[in-house]
Amino acid sequence: MNRIGITLAMASLSILMACAGGDDRGGPGGGGGIMLMDAGGGLPDAPTSPPTPTPDASTTPPSTDCSGSTPPMCCDALPPLPAELLPRCSSATLSCAVDCTTGECQQECFGRDTTPPAPLGMSSIDCADCVVIQQISCAITAGCAGQWGTYNCCLSNCLSIAGSTSEGCGMTCAPERNTFVTCANGTAMACSSQVNSCFASGM
Repeated sequence: MNRIGITLAMASLSILMACAGGDDRGGPGGGGGIMLMDAGGGLPDAPTSPPTPTPDASTTPPSTDCSGSTPPMCCDALPPLPAELLPRCSSATLSCAVDCTTGECQQECFGRDTTPPAPLGMSSIDCADCVVIQQISCAITAGCAGQWGTYNCCLSNCLSIAGSTSEGCGMTCAPERNTFVTCANGTAMACSSQVNSCFASGM
Protein backbone atom coordinates (compact mmCIF):
# COMPACT_ATOMS: atom_id res chain seq x y z
CA MET A 1 0.00 0.00 0.00
CA ASN A 2 1.42 3.41 -0.96
CA ARG A 3 1.53 6.46 1.31
CA ILE A 4 -1.74 7.89 -0.03
CA GLY A 5 -3.43 4.56 0.62
CA ILE A 6 -2.09 4.42 4.15
CA THR A 7 -3.26 7.95 4.85
CA LEU A 8 -6.78 7.21 3.56
CA ALA A 9 -6.94 3.98 5.54
CA MET A 10 -5.83 5.76 8.71
CA ALA A 11 -8.55 8.39 8.19
CA SER A 12 -11.08 5.58 8.01
CA LEU A 13 -9.65 3.99 11.13
CA SER A 14 -9.69 7.24 13.07
CA ILE A 15 -13.39 7.72 12.32
CA LEU A 16 -14.14 4.11 13.28
CA MET A 17 -12.32 4.62 16.58
CA ALA A 18 -13.95 7.98 17.26
CA CYS A 19 -17.42 6.55 16.68
CA ALA A 20 -16.86 3.49 18.83
CA GLY A 21 -16.55 4.84 22.33
CA GLY A 22 -19.96 4.25 23.88
CA ASP A 23 -20.94 0.79 22.77
CA ASP A 24 -21.72 -1.84 25.39
CA ARG A 25 -20.69 -4.99 23.56
CA GLY A 26 -16.97 -4.47 23.06
CA GLY A 27 -15.71 -6.93 25.66
CA PRO A 28 -13.42 -9.63 24.30
CA GLY A 29 -13.97 -12.07 27.13
CA GLY A 30 -15.41 -15.40 26.05
CA GLY A 31 -15.11 -14.66 22.34
CA GLY A 32 -11.41 -15.25 21.82
CA GLY A 33 -10.97 -11.89 20.08
CA ILE A 34 -11.41 -8.18 20.64
CA MET A 35 -14.39 -7.08 18.56
CA LEU A 36 -14.90 -3.74 16.90
CA MET A 37 -17.83 -1.83 18.33
CA ASP A 38 -21.38 -2.71 17.35
CA ALA A 39 -23.25 -0.73 14.71
CA GLY A 40 -24.33 2.66 16.02
CA GLY A 41 -22.04 2.72 19.05
CA GLY A 42 -21.21 6.25 20.09
CA LEU A 43 -22.51 7.97 16.96
CA PRO A 44 -23.89 11.44 17.70
CA ASP A 45 -27.42 12.40 16.80
CA ALA A 46 -27.69 13.93 13.36
CA PRO A 47 -28.85 17.41 14.50
CA THR A 48 -25.69 17.95 16.56
CA SER A 49 -23.28 16.99 13.75
CA PRO A 50 -21.76 19.52 11.37
CA PRO A 51 -23.29 19.47 7.90
CA THR A 52 -21.33 17.75 5.16
CA PRO A 53 -20.35 20.22 2.42
CA THR A 54 -22.17 19.91 -0.90
CA PRO A 55 -19.92 18.72 -3.77
CA ASP A 56 -19.18 21.19 -6.56
CA ALA A 57 -21.70 20.36 -9.28
CA SER A 58 -19.14 21.21 -11.96
CA THR A 59 -16.79 18.40 -10.91
CA THR A 60 -17.18 14.64 -11.23
CA PRO A 61 -17.08 12.92 -7.82
CA PRO A 62 -14.48 10.19 -7.36
CA SER A 63 -15.55 6.68 -8.30
CA THR A 64 -16.77 4.45 -5.47
CA ASP A 65 -17.46 1.38 -7.62
CA CYS A 66 -15.39 -1.51 -6.28
CA SER A 67 -16.85 -4.06 -8.72
CA GLY A 68 -15.40 -2.64 -11.95
CA SER A 69 -12.28 -3.71 -13.82
CA THR A 70 -10.30 -0.76 -12.42
CA PRO A 71 -11.65 -0.13 -8.90
CA PRO A 72 -10.48 3.04 -7.12
CA MET A 73 -7.76 2.89 -4.49
CA CYS A 74 -10.32 3.17 -1.69
CA CYS A 75 -11.39 -0.40 -2.54
CA ASP A 76 -7.93 -1.77 -1.69
CA ALA A 77 -7.65 -4.24 1.17
CA LEU A 78 -5.88 -3.08 4.32
CA PRO A 79 -2.84 -5.33 4.85
CA PRO A 80 -1.98 -6.61 8.32
CA LEU A 81 0.84 -4.88 10.14
CA PRO A 82 4.31 -6.23 9.35
CA ALA A 83 5.91 -8.44 11.99
CA GLU A 84 8.59 -5.86 12.79
CA LEU A 85 5.89 -3.51 14.15
CA LEU A 86 4.48 -6.14 16.52
CA PRO A 87 3.63 -6.22 19.33
CA ARG A 88 2.31 -2.70 19.92
CA CYS A 89 0.55 -3.38 23.23
CA SER A 90 1.66 -4.80 26.55
CA SER A 91 0.33 -7.94 28.20
CA ALA A 92 -1.08 -5.71 30.95
CA THR A 93 -3.23 -3.94 28.35
CA LEU A 94 -4.56 -7.29 27.18
CA SER A 95 -5.54 -8.20 30.75
CA CYS A 96 -7.23 -4.82 31.12
CA ALA A 97 -9.19 -5.20 27.86
CA VAL A 98 -10.28 -8.76 28.64
CA ASP A 99 -11.94 -7.53 31.83
CA CYS A 100 -13.91 -4.81 29.97
CA THR A 101 -17.60 -5.04 29.21
CA THR A 102 -17.82 -1.80 27.20
CA GLY A 103 -16.06 -0.37 24.20
CA GLU A 104 -15.26 2.79 26.16
CA CYS A 105 -13.45 0.68 28.75
CA GLN A 106 -11.42 -1.01 26.02
CA GLN A 107 -10.37 2.32 24.53
CA GLU A 108 -9.25 3.51 27.97
CA CYS A 109 -7.10 0.37 28.31
CA PHE A 110 -5.54 0.91 24.90
CA GLY A 111 -5.01 4.61 25.59
CA ARG A 112 -3.07 3.86 28.79
CA ASP A 113 -0.70 1.46 27.04
CA THR A 114 2.91 2.60 27.34
CA THR A 115 4.31 0.86 24.24
CA PRO A 116 5.86 3.57 22.01
CA PRO A 117 4.04 4.17 18.70
CA ALA A 118 5.79 2.92 15.56
CA PRO A 119 6.04 4.94 12.32
CA LEU A 120 4.11 3.64 9.31
CA GLY A 121 4.05 5.70 6.14
CA MET A 122 2.87 9.21 7.01
CA SER A 123 1.24 8.00 10.24
CA SER A 124 2.23 6.22 13.43
CA ILE A 125 0.71 3.10 14.94
CA ASP A 126 -0.08 2.79 18.63
CA CYS A 127 -1.81 0.06 20.59
CA ALA A 128 -5.37 1.03 19.65
CA ASP A 129 -4.42 1.43 15.99
CA CYS A 130 -2.84 -2.01 15.99
CA VAL A 131 -5.95 -3.72 17.35
CA VAL A 132 -8.22 -2.04 14.81
CA ILE A 133 -5.87 -2.52 11.83
CA GLN A 134 -5.38 -6.21 12.60
CA GLN A 135 -9.14 -6.75 13.06
CA ILE A 136 -10.05 -4.85 9.91
CA SER A 137 -7.39 -6.45 7.69
CA CYS A 138 -8.47 -9.91 8.82
CA ALA A 139 -12.17 -9.11 8.48
CA ILE A 140 -11.60 -8.01 4.88
CA THR A 141 -10.06 -11.35 3.97
CA ALA A 142 -12.67 -13.23 6.03
CA GLY A 143 -15.63 -12.02 3.97
CA CYS A 144 -16.05 -8.27 4.56
CA ALA A 145 -14.11 -6.90 1.57
CA GLY A 146 -17.19 -5.48 -0.13
CA GLN A 147 -18.42 -3.77 3.03
CA TRP A 148 -14.97 -2.29 3.68
CA GLY A 149 -14.69 -0.94 0.12
CA THR A 150 -18.13 0.65 0.28
CA TYR A 151 -17.37 2.32 3.62
CA ASN A 152 -13.84 3.42 2.76
CA CYS A 153 -14.92 4.83 -0.61
CA CYS A 154 -17.79 6.70 1.02
CA LEU A 155 -15.25 8.39 3.29
CA SER A 156 -12.84 8.97 0.42
CA ASN A 157 -15.53 10.72 -1.59
CA CYS A 158 -16.77 12.75 1.39
CA LEU A 159 -13.33 13.82 2.61
CA SER A 160 -12.38 14.97 -0.89
CA ILE A 161 -14.98 17.75 -0.66
CA ALA A 162 -13.52 21.11 0.34
CA GLY A 163 -14.53 22.04 3.87
CA SER A 164 -15.47 18.50 4.90
CA THR A 165 -14.69 17.26 8.41
CA SER A 166 -14.07 13.81 9.85
CA GLU A 167 -17.10 14.20 12.13
CA GLY A 168 -19.38 15.25 9.30
CA CYS A 169 -18.16 12.49 7.01
CA GLY A 170 -18.49 10.00 9.86
CA MET A 171 -22.19 10.84 10.02
CA THR A 172 -22.61 10.80 6.25
CA CYS A 173 -21.04 7.36 6.01
CA ALA A 174 -22.59 5.97 9.22
CA PRO A 175 -24.80 3.40 7.42
CA GLU A 176 -21.79 2.06 5.47
CA ARG A 177 -19.69 2.02 8.63
CA ASN A 178 -22.35 0.15 10.57
CA THR A 179 -22.66 -2.46 7.83
CA PHE A 180 -18.92 -3.04 7.83
CA VAL A 181 -18.64 -3.17 11.64
CA THR A 182 -21.49 -5.69 11.84
CA CYS A 183 -19.69 -7.90 9.32
CA ALA A 184 -16.34 -7.47 11.10
CA ASN A 185 -17.85 -8.39 14.47
CA GLY A 186 -18.89 -11.69 12.94
CA THR A 187 -15.24 -12.49 12.20
CA ALA A 188 -13.93 -11.88 15.75
CA MET A 189 -13.34 -15.57 16.48
CA ALA A 190 -11.65 -16.26 13.14
CA CYS A 191 -9.49 -13.17 13.51
CA SER A 192 -8.51 -13.60 17.17
CA SER A 193 -4.98 -14.81 16.40
CA GLN A 194 -4.21 -11.84 14.16
CA VAL A 195 -5.67 -9.36 16.66
CA ASN A 196 -3.82 -10.95 19.56
CA SER A 197 -0.53 -10.47 17.70
CA CYS A 198 -0.76 -6.85 18.86
CA PHE A 199 -0.12 -7.91 22.45
CA ALA A 200 3.13 -8.95 24.09
CA SER A 201 1.43 -12.20 25.11
CA GLY A 202 -1.57 -13.85 23.46
CA MET A 203 -4.94 -14.61 24.98
